[in-house]
Order: sequence, then structure tokens, then C-alpha cells
Amino acid sequence: MIRKLIQGLIILATTSPVFATNAIYKDIAFQDPALTTLQQTLLQQLRDEELIGAGETANDMVELVSRDFDVDSLNYAKVLTNSALIDWKLDRPEPALASLRLAIVHTESISPFHSALFEMLIAEAVIEHKTGYLEYAADTYRQAQHISHRIDGVYTQLQIPVIDALTEIHIRTNKPYQADQEQRLKLKVIEQAFGPDDEAIIPTLTKLGAYFAVRGHSFNVNVNSQTRLYRDSLFRDAINMFDRSLAILEDNYGEADLRLVDPLIEMSKVRFLQGSSRTQAEEAMQRAYAIVSNHPSSDAADVANALVKLADTYTLTSDTRNVPTYEAAWALLVDTPENEQLRYQLFSIPKRLYPDKTLQPVLARQPVTVPFGEELFVELEYSVNPTGRVSEAKIIDSNVPNEQRKLYRSYISTLKYRPRMAEGSPVKTQGLGLRQTYKVLQSAPSLSETVPPGED
Repeated sequence: MIRKLIQGLIILATTSPVFATNAIYKDIAFQDPALTTLQQTLLQQLRDEELIGAGETANDMVELVSRDFDVDSLNYAKVLTNSALIDWKLDRPEPALASLRLAIVHTESISPFHSALFEMLIAEAVIEHKTGYLEYAADTYRQAQHISHRIDGVYTQLQIPVIDALTEIHIRTNKPYQADQEQRLKLKVIEQAFGPDDEAIIPTLTKLGAYFAVRGHSFNVNVNSQTRLYRDSLFRDAINMFDRSLAILEDNYGEADLRLVDPLIEMSKVRFLQGSSRTQAEEAMQRAYAIVSNHPSSDAADVANALVKLADTYTLTSDTRNVPTYEAAWALLVDTPENEQLRYQLFSIPKRLYPDKTLQPVLARQPVTVPFGEELFVELEYSVNPTGRVSEAKIIDSNVPNEQRKLYRSYISTLKYRPRMAEGSPVKTQGLGLRQTYKVLQSAPSLSETVPPGED
């Protein structure tokens, strides 16, 4: 049943940049020879990636099927679904949604829990999701999830992509606690499928550990006591995910296996984000380095990479051991062209370590001094010193309010970098530039609410 449900429809709607013929219903049997011919033509057009022609053929089939009383409801729904998926790939979301919704109505007339509904609902939800109809998409995903439960049980793996999609929607619609619940359900699904101690659950534990760590880090450490407790629980969940991964790997392969390195690195990141566990962050990375450096299969490049990751942890935790550790990694990368290339990749320019993703600041209102539609920005220049800290940050140009400029300049001072190295030692890098753009939630405020950007 699971294999039957996971057909190409979901792949087509979500990921495939090239139209995949296996994403189309090919098993439709018609009594009318004209429909059979059109179906064969459609499949050939899709194999040849003739999307425009396929769209015209699919529309012809819908028109003909709508007048053919010998075509049953399910086949009618499949023809509509094929047409919808082609419309979606042709960037025509509205007709695609109309066709899918009609296909769902026809399939529900057979049974409100028909197995084909899962695919059709997922396709509808994905299009709603991608086109910004988030609340509609959430409802449609939940309906598909309910169908999957009826077909394959409450803990069916079919719902994993649904859970991830709902998580993303909850985050975007400012419902993070519901997103957390979805991810905890995901863990239960995977545990039911493989068992709580099976190596197969490690990829899920890794993703969940990273998710809960980011969620915990999203809270200010100075929040009220109740929120602080929830923040702490998120970090406990994250740490538990990596502890479980380590325990599974140690039970299967021992305490010195290279498979332990990745979860130890991730554990170190979690401890750093937690903010109160500098020593534990360093200990996890030190153990990862020890495993790599002592493993008989490790070469100079492996050990140097492990040293750099350890040095990066020292940089993040403001530990002065970062500089000699970077220097030790540099010293290992000699003699061969491959090692020289790795040295260049690691140390030729400063590498930002924290935060590792660019923020997207949001203004509450459009500044009155900036015409609507004009890009809002701050341009800064700064240096990275040999310890990886930012210095000499100054604003070069900006059109956002004075308060926002100051806030962003303060934010820049918190960035941490792996420093550039020359002749075996970290060196200062000057003249680094950054242009940060802003989004706006509302229209322009009154003059009294905005400080002109010329005043710094």
C-alpha cells in the first residue's frame, strides 16, 4: 500500500525541475479510442519535455472526458490531476488548483477515504503552499495526513513530508509551538517504524537536534521564567537527540569510530548556542578531534580539518587556544598540491562562523523619507582581527532609521569569524563590506515616527 501511494505526483509538485513522466497517471483505461490516443500523445509529449503541447493535450482530454459518460469518477479525477500538474509546471497555479479540487470532489464521491485522495491532496497543498496560501495549505496537508492515517495507521511514514511542510508553515505564520509539536510527532513516527535504538533513526535525530537547538536559540536568554523553562526544554531535547545518536553508534561500532565525529560536532554547536555550556562545547569538539587524529585511516588533511573545526569552536567560545590550533592545522598542510589547495580553501579569506546564516531584518513601517518600493539597506565596512572578532565597524551608506542603523552596527560586532592566515599565522583583514537589506511590514508612518537617515 505504501509503495502504491508514493507515486510521482508528490515528486512532480515539490521538487523535480524537469517534468517527470512517472509523475503522471499512466494507468488510465478508456473505452473511447480517441481518449486512448490522446493519453498516448500526452505521455510522449512529456517524455520529450514538450510541456506546452502536453498542456493543450491535457485540456483536450479534460474536455472530452467531461462529455463521456462511460468514464468513471476515478479516471475522470486522474485526467483532471494530470492536467493540474502540467498547469503547475507551466506556472499556472490557479487553473491547477481548480482542476485538483474538482478531481478531489470526484474521488470523494467514490469514498471520502479513497487512497488516491492522498496524492491529490498533497499536490493541492504543495501548490497552495508554494503560492503563499499558507492557511489553505495547512488545512489541505492535514486532510491528506488524515487520509494517510486511515490507510496505513497513525504512525505511517507517508506523513513525514506533510509534517515537515506543516512545520514550515507554522514557523512562517508565527505558530512555533505548533511547529515543535509536529517535529515531536515526526520522532514518534520514525521510532515506530524502526525502533528507538536503530541506527536508521540517526538522520532524523540529527535533523531534530538541529531544529530544537535553533528554536531554543531563538529565545532571548533574559526572558521570563516560564519562557526560559521552555527554552531550556528545547535545548534538552536537542542534546538528547545527539546523545541518543552517539549511544547508538557507540553500541554498534565502539567509542573510537569515525561515525561519532559528525554528531559530536553537532553537539558542540548545540552547547555553544545554549550559551551556558562553553566547556561542554569544547569537550565535544575535542573528543571529535581525538577520534580523527588517532584513527589509523586519517591522513594529514583529515587531521587538519578536525583541528580547524576545533579551533572554530575555540573562536566561538572566545578561547585563546584558537590561534595556536589554527597554526597547528596550517603546519600540517604542506608538501602536496592537494594540501596546499586545502590550506587555501580554509584560510585564504575570513569565514563567518556565527551566525552561519544571513538575517532578514524587518521594519515595522516604511520610512517616510524613502519612496515606496525603493530598496531599504545598510552598507557597512569592518575588519576581522586575528582572533576572529569584528572590529572597526562603520556605516558607509544607509536609508533606514537611525535606530536600526545602530542596532545593525551592534549586531555586526557580535559576528565571529575564522581568521585569514598568512605565512602560518592569523592576520587582520580590513575593508570587508556588507550590504544588508530590509523588509517592511506596514506602509509609511507619520514624520514623527521616523528619524531621517542622514542623522547618525
